[in-house]
Amino acid sequence: MPGAGAFLHSGKVTLERVIGLTVSTNATLTCDLNTGTIAYPAGCVVVIFNPRSNKQSYIFNTCRKTITAVAFSHDGKHLVTGECGNQPAVRVWDVAEKTQVAEFHGHKFGIVCVKFSPAENYVVSIGSEHDKMVNVWNWKKKIQVASNKIISKVNSMAFSKDGSILVTVGHRHVKFWYLKDTKSKINQTVPLQGSSGILRSHLDNFYCDVSCGHAVYTITQSGLLCQFNEKRELEKFVEVQATAAYCISAGKDYIYVGCANGVVRMFDANLQYVATMPHPHWLGVDVALPPNHSHLTFQTEDARFPDTIAISYDDVHRKVACVYKDHSLYVWDVHDVMKVGKICSFLYHSSGIWGLEMNPGTTKEVRPILQSGSFMTCSSDDTIRIWNLDPHMVETECSKRNVYSNEMLKIVYVDPMHTFLRDVPRKPADEGKSGMRCIGISADGRHLASGDRIGNIRVHDLTNMEEIIKIEAHDQEILCVQYSNLIAGPKLMASGSRDRLIHVFNVDQSYNLMQTLADHSSSVTAIKFTENEEKIKLLSSSTDKSVLFREAHKTPECQFEISKQQHVVVTNTLYDIDIEPTQKHMATACQDRNIRVYNIESGKQTQCYKGAVGTEGVLLKLHIDPSGQYVVTCCLDKSLCLLDFKSGEILATMIGHSEKINGVKFMPDLKRLVSVSSDGCIFVWRLPPELTESMRGRLEELGRLPFEAIKGEINRNQGSSWCRTYQIADPAPLSLEKVLEEAVRRPGKEMDTAKIQEELEPQVHEESPGIQTEVQAPRKEELPDFNSTITGLPDWVQAKMGRDISTSRESDHHPQPPSGRWAVNNDSLKSWISGRKGPCVEGEPRGYYKPPGEETLSVEDVENDVKQVENPEDSTVSGNDPSVEPIDTDTEEGKSENEESLTSINPRVSLSSKFWSKSQLENISKMTMQICMQQQDLLNIKQDKMQENLTQENEETKESSSGTKEKEIMLDLPCIFPQEISSLSGHQPNVASEKNLEDIQKEKEDCTLTQGIQEGDDSSLRREMVNTLKELLEATRQNGRLLMTLDSSIKKNTMVLQNLVDLNRAKRREEESC
Repeated sequence: MPGAGAFLHSGKVTLERVIGLTVSTNATLTCDLNTGTIAYPAGCVVVIFNPRSNKQSYIFNTCRKTITAVAFSHDGKHLVTGECGNQPAVRVWDVAEKTQVAEFHGHKFGIVCVKFSPAENYVVSIGSEHDKMVNVWNWKKKIQVASNKIISKVNSMAFSKDGSILVTVGHRHVKFWYLKDTKSKINQTVPLQGSSGILRSHLDNFYCDVSCGHAVYTITQSGLLCQFNEKRELEKFVEVQATAAYCISAGKDYIYVGCANGVVRMFDANLQYVATMPHPHWLGVDVALPPNHSHLTFQTEDARFPDTIAISYDDVHRKVACVYKDHSLYVWDVHDVMKVGKICSFLYHSSGIWGLEMNPGTTKEVRPILQSGSFMTCSSDDTIRIWNLDPHMVETECSKRNVYSNEMLKIVYVDPMHTFLRDVPRKPADEGKSGMRCIGISADGRHLASGDRIGNIRVHDLTNMEEIIKIEAHDQEILCVQYSNLIAGPKLMASGSRDRLIHVFNVDQSYNLMQTLADHSSSVTAIKFTENEEKIKLLSSSTDKSVLFREAHKTPECQFEISKQQHVVVTNTLYDIDIEPTQKHMATACQDRNIRVYNIESGKQTQCYKGAVGTEGVLLKLHIDPSGQYVVTCCLDKSLCLLDFKSGEILATMIGHSEKINGVKFMPDLKRLVSVSSDGCIFVWRLPPELTESMRGRLEELGRLPFEAIKGEINRNQGSSWCRTYQIADPAPLSLEKVLEEAVRRPGKEMDTAKIQEELEPQVHEESPGIQTEVQAPRKEELPDFNSTITGLPDWVQAKMGRDISTSRESDHHPQPPSGRWAVNNDSLKSWISGRKGPCVEGEPRGYYKPPGEETLSVEDVENDVKQVENPEDSTVSGNDPSVEPIDTDTEEGKSENEESLTSINPRVSLSSKFWSKSQLENISKMTMQICMQQQDLLNIKQDKMQENLTQENEETKESSSGTKEKEIMLDLPCIFPQEISSLSGHQPNVASEKNLEDIQKEKEDCTLTQGIQEGDDSSLRREMVNTLKELLEATRQNGRLLMTLDSSIKKNTMVLQNLVDLNRAKRREEESC
């Protein structure tokens, strides 16, 4: 890609997107019938656009001359271009490689149109009206084959299907040229032979365009569609019923004619009218209206539409590409000519772009109205347009996509008559009386100020784009508008003009005029605000070759005065100034193509180096990146330069614009920079990743990294007072099951304060990634799949879960990647919580499930495990500073201090959004106690009933003989920790291990508590069962004590967490103080 950019280490500055076009006639629009792509010029660049994928590729004209004609070869592998300027050339390009294949010089002033012959062996070029030459080139042999002079002004040309005839049309001109006579045995240019068409009564017409299908078809500016036969005679014609016509494109079946007021007529090969295509947008359309495709067919009596100046019909893919006079591009689907559909459309500036401004980067202090990645431009077409190139932008009430242009969000029309929207030629009397000249955005991203060419300032609210105020400030063209970006002090706006005056306005007081400065003797080119601890400084540059430093106190009635020690006078005109982020140095763009750096405090020059590669032109604009490491400049020679701000080393040079570059800015995401030009095009350049990472690292050191530059840690969502917020995850309601699962999932181990600090940061849900999508995937892999935890459960609880205690600590050092939010699925835990029964195990009570690796529990084990929680200073959790006193959460003061410790770290984080609060832990404790009390009440009721049944049977029955069938009683008691019951009671009842779960459930249904003792049971068995019930009751009470111990352990864990939070807060404050 020659000319796209210079090599920068291992990367390269490349052109990522072109917003705009410079199409003027049908010769500057072409279509490849093989792939369906279309090509058109945008300054010095040929844009090859694929409507299917909405992707662009580029061919750069390295000579920096405006491209005026393009044409594809029939196989689509090559492209020919013509240009204007001194000694223009015809160039043949390889489409796949984007490289130049051949170059021919045979014209002096400009080239109107170029074409490949159907056999692809010849290229024909026609010069402008001052050149009036037609040349035939053999591009493969790189020689000129034939040439001739043309008397009339030629506007277009076309080849016949067999390639033997070339037809040219123009003012009172239709001529047929014969290429078969150009073959010569000697290697020498021969005269090109031709004959004029027989026009008869239509001789005085201006023939705008020509196309060849079944016959030769031409269109006149008055609206006549003419057909010529093989004898060069005008055989028949038809009126297209339009005020004017400009272009024509013919295929196998249909002929499309582009007319005035957005009309496109369709005719068949016999000139029979078929249909009319839909109109494009009307002039002055509000693109911010709700999306409705019916707007494209809506038409009022006074609606005006842009003229159709170029049209290209692809009869293979059934698509029609149209370019209108307001520089808008539409691609239509014409598979059904009676039901035409729009594939895509783009609305661009129709005149030169003068101003460029970026939406402020999003930080904790600044939350702009517009979406991230938006930028604004103003143009001579009396419009201000807001753009956003993020394909995944989340729509809000302030920023919505539309059916007209996917890249553009809003248009502000300054001229209610829309006079200059149609790219009309300007008269000398109108020059300087229309168009927007400069724009500026407030530091909070809420107001947009613009200055026009007659001295008016308009301020718009970016929420609804309504005009807040209009100020008739200056007598001449306004060259700069600047808002202050002060941490303290009043909010100010200043404007500079060609009338050498500077006006300072108070934003908070409805833009009242505070002061007028008349210190310069010539046009004011740039204004900047800066501040120190006590004063506000206003810096201004002028064409009088001076930079003035003014100071004012931070009061509501601040008045600026010139500091005599800081009045800089140089020998070159200063066109722009910018201040680096630390506000210690200022850079100026000078007439001699140098960048001069000054110290703001002393006003002395500290550096001077070249700001451009070429030896011609002047530096017009410069911009320092947000990190202060790099600076980009634009020169009058149509080039951009990227330099190292400290050393002055030129890192890259970019070309592509065909006119003067009026603005260039770095985007807040640090990945792109945007340039605008008088050719009406916007170029978006992609920076190398090495440069982006360098800027990001520097901003992290300064603590000014915007959210747009953070990898995968930002997402826009609608529904706030700023039209977007950052959505923080709210956890689901916690239950005892989830608490235990989370604790088992991350058993107690050492946690440093850095990890605690990382977990204190809020999680951000990503619903629709933006421009930063490409760097979010690796970041998501690094983030944990959980929010937070307190500490792990003791070893005896882990044993109940089926964990191998001997290997659990070793596995903690090599954790397995979780598969979801709750990565460990402990069915046994859920079985204990819900009171379900598992398979029968030999040596244990019937209905008890014994997980593998289970061990007998003792009270000493519980007490030893709880000691770690009761003594935080002896725990294994690192970062527990003994100098930090624990917070007493039992008092109201402790509760408020605990909440303050979390909110001080991040004001958007609440206790319920990241951690388990004390209230939630208390609810868990209450839930545990309720379960224990319910168990005890149920057991008491059943015991009383059993005692009553046994007493009644002792009175009615006698002792029975031996040999009776023993029947065990199944007690349907919820058992949370069955192993503790058996170990504490010291009783191990006999259980038939041969029975399976189904047999046990069947026995449970057959044998209930009310059945009592079966006949034949003796009194010894009854006494044994009564003793067993008593032991079970005592064991259940012991189980309740264990649950209370667990509750106490959870409360102690809360104390540990609060100590860690307090320590983290103290360290944060120390870092901020440093």
